[in-house]
Amino acid sequence: MKRLSTGIPSLDEMTHGGLYEGSATLITGAPGTGKTTFGMQFIVAGVEKKEPGIVVTFEHFPEIIYRDALSFGWDFKKYEEEGLLKVIFTSPEVFKTELEKEMGLIDELTAEMGAKRILIDPVTYFQFMTEDRAELRKAYNSLINGVKRAELTSILTCEVPKLFGEEKTSSLFYIVDNIIGLRYVEIESQLRRALLVLKMRGSDHAKDIREFEITDKGVSIEAKFEGREGILTGTPKSITLAGALEEAFGGKRKEER
Repeated sequence: MKRLSTGIPSLDEMTHGGLYEGSATLITGAPGTGKTTFGMQFIVAGVEKKEPGIVVTFEHFPEIIYRDALSFGWDFKKYEEEGLLKVIFTSPEVFKTELEKEMGLIDELTAEMGAKRILIDPVTYFQFMTEDRAELRKAYNSLINGVKRAELTSILTCEVPKLFGEEKTSSLFYIVDNIIGLRYVEIESQLRRALLVLKMRGSDHAKDIREFEITDKGVSIEAKFEGREGILTGTPKSITLAGALEEAFGGKRKEER
């Protein structure tokens, strides 16, 4: 099956060649971890290959999206003029209705533009549609099925309230094909960012946790965290040979004494 580049070479390597065409990928993390930037970079990677994309935002007016994209050198207004991009500001309710329609807005845009990719930012807003978990899962299913019916490869961002540590599992986690987790990590009183590919349906992927930065050109993934444990807790600790030996054998020796 064909794979699409994420626009981030190191992430393509971690996912063993990029994302399967037609798959749905959830990028989850706390505010400011770079979820939207990951999504925009994925869209830009498509535009550069003449694969038109759609950006659906429930949170920001298009002018904010244009401004933020331009700070990385991505001229979204120009892409729209060239017919390679469409930015849509709407509500989850309206978007869900359009996806469920036969030849709704997304189907029309896909046919008109030849769209291949879509960013939905943030899908967290679907939680405000209902407090019933079963109904919310149905809404998520409708969302994913609608996007897949349109034959779009999607990235959905999901905001979690905790700045550090692991998050609660959402029903959406079971519906999407892939999950990429972003975390804040505090190391020696400095705030750093970590990335982990948590799930890839039908494909192997890298299991290590890597540091990444947001540069003026977008996301740059660095080397994996070496010599530390507890990265996902947000407050990792160093692993030394003496410490590892003590942890492995210290308790037993004390018991023998």
